[in-house]
This record gives sequence, structure tokens and C-alpha cells, in this order.
Amino acid sequence: MGCKILSGRSSKRHQIVALIMVLALLLASCGTAKETTKKKKTTKKKTTPTETEITPTPQPTQSDEDILAAIKSIDGIMLTIGVENLGPFDWGNDEVRDCYYELHYDGTMLRRTYHSESDPEDQTVVIPDRDLIDFYLFCVEYEDGSAFAGHHEDVCDGSMLYFNYYDETGTRHYIFGGYCYELDVLQDIEDLAYSYFYPDCSISCRAFLSLYPDLVGTITNFCSAEVEKIDTLPDDICMNLGCEDYNSDCFYSYTYTTTEDAEKGPVVLYVSQYGTLLAMKNNRSWERDDLLVEVNGTELTATLAYEAHGWELYAMLLDGPLTIEMKADPDFRYGENLILGETPDDFTIAYPNRYEGFAGDIVTFHRTNKITILTEEKYMEHHLIGRINSVTEEELREILGDGDYTIVLSLPEVT
Repeated sequence: MGCKILSGRSSKRHQIVALIMVLALLLASCGTAKETTKKKKTTKKKTTPTETEITPTPQPTQSDEDILAAIKSIDGIMLTIGVENLGPFDWGNDEVRDCYYELHYDGTMLRRTYHSESDPEDQTVVIPDRDLIDFYLFCVEYEDGSAFAGHHEDVCDGSMLYFNYYDETGTRHYIFGGYCYELDVLQDIEDLAYSYFYPDCSISCRAFLSLYPDLVGTITNFCSAEVEKIDTLPDDICMNLGCEDYNSDCFYSYTYTTTEDAEKGPVVLYVSQYGTLLAMKNNRSWERDDLLVEVNGTELTATLAYEAHGWELYAMLLDGPLTIEMKADPDFRYGENLILGETPDDFTIAYPNRYEGFAGDIVTFHRTNKITILTEEKYMEHHLIGRINSVTEEELREILGDGDYTIVLSLPEVT
């Protein structure tokens, strides 16, 4: 009876390990086979997915097929990877906070992203067979967690990773949990899992489209855009303010279909490989009055730069208009001859740094609450918030005057 138990379902793992050992011996005896099946070390940055669609894998050898058959004969979950992001967060926005990967023995992998406000979103892919074997080898080698026991890193913020392996009986084996930037083997496994999925930019895309309430009501797939990886941006696009000179190795298009204005086609937004909203199809009128600027009795409008600090200013204005006293500060270290004001909160996001500003630009400075309106082209380090619409450089200087002034910033009423 004891032999029967050992030769039953609980012995599948031993069979798989034995097959892998046989394969290792075969590879050791054949240099060309070893070179063919050697896994390439991923060099992808943390924020750079390498593939949206899985590329075809080479035909497995007979030994690989035996291993895969044994692995895939097991039901259930093989490995889970939890990604816990620990700030800093932009509390004014709905954003991706945490992530969870779930790899099954049949080769399917689920990614679930958790957001600060909206519901979690799932995506499922089938990974290459070669990678499935690599994941299994990782699990078997590190299942007892002893290789990483006691590991500790002094990190103030970032991502904590959690790895759990489930054997053929469903028993959970805790491999590691915590910061592991110094552990390449864990970083590589999480990078590999991340590489199968496109960046979760659905939140920023939906938030941007929400600026056009008439259009949003016609979109049929608002929460499930069609996503495609592309190599270059098309010509017929309208670049988002603040991203005119942005470069990227690859891009993702988010396509939203509509029920009305069919002759204009779908609404397509383009994001970089890092998740920055860059552009949209130029098939509609995208002019926006996101911000009202009242100064010296004159009312102006401005367009916010949402991929810079525009979202932070927008969040501040949700509580009501801001009245800001603008005064000269000749000693300000970020630039001379500026009229500066202060907002209630600092602008915390550090990206992007800009060095060339233009008349009408509303800008802030790195990790401060200082704000100014440029009246001429200026070369200095700053962050773009927005740009005043339909006013010349001469007209702007006349409106603002030569000395101190008061501005009132507010959001336009939504009709």
C-alpha cells in the first residue's frame, strides 16, 4: 500500500525532477543542445515590458516534451508573485498600486492590478513552454526558502516582492517576501512575469477621456480598451501638452470604439513603454479649457499638462479656486527675474524636468510649492503645469504688468 501511495499523484514531482535530470545529462553530453536550450538572461528595465504578444518558441526536444507533459498533468497553481508598491503615491489620482501574478501548471498566467480607487483589472496569457520549465525549475530549487533566509535591504520605498510555490499536492512553500533589489534571481523571475503584459495605463487614459463628457458617453469599451504594441507613432496624432519631444523604444495604442460619429473612427490614445500618455488620434477637436486664470481683471484659459504636474494642480483645485499672491523673488535659485507664488501643497512628482520654457507656460519647480507664469522664453530647470491659451507674448506681459499681481486659478464648470 505504501508503494502505491508513493507511485501515485504525489510522485509526479519526482518524475518531473527525474526527467529534468535526464535532460541535464543529455545537454551536458551535447554542446549544441546546451546552447539551444540555454535561457537568455533578461535585461529589461523594471518599467519596460518586452513583449505584448508572446513570440513563438522553438520546437521542444523529446525530453522537453516529456517534462512539459508531466508538468501540465498537474492541476492548479504553481507559483504566485505579489508586488506591493510602497509609495510615494499621488493621492489626487486613481493609480495602479499593487500587482499579483498567478502561474498555473498548464502554462496560463494571470496578472491582476490593484488600483487606489477603481476596481482591479485582470489579464491572462499563455506563456512559452520553455519559460514554464524555467519557472518550475526556479520553484523546485528555492521551495524551502533557505537561499534567501534572513535577507534584508534598507530601502525607504519601492516594491516588495512575495514568492510562493505550490507543489503537486497544493501545499504552499514560502520562498521569499520583502525588498530584493540585490537578489538577481528573484528580480529576473518577476521581470519575466512582467514581460508578458502591456503596461496598465487604462486609468490615465480613462481619466484623460473624462475631460470630454460628450465623447465619453459614446464609447462602448471604456473599461476594456483594445491594446496593441507598436514600434512608431503615426503621423496623424495630436501630442499631449508637455510631451512634445518625448522618445520611447516602443509604444502602446489604446483603442476606444464609439457608437456615434462613426465617420471619425475610433478614439485612439498612445502611451510610451513607461506608461506616459503621449498623444491621441487627431480625428476630433481636442481643444480643452482645463483651467481658468483670472489676473488683473482679465480672464484667461489654459490647458493642463497632465503627464507633468497638471494632475496635482487639478487635484488642488477640486477643493475650490486658489488665490495666489505673485511677488518678485530675485534670489530664487531656479531662475532670475521671476514673479513667484505659493500653492498649499508641494508638487511632488519629479518627472519630467524641462529646460526650455515659453511665454504663457505655467510652471513649478522640483519638490516645491513655488509657481510662476513665464512671460518670455526661458532656459532653466522646471516642471510644466500648463500653458495659457490664445495670447501673444506681448499681450501676456501687458496683462500681467511689471510688478506683483494676484491670480485666481479655478476649474471651468462642467456642463
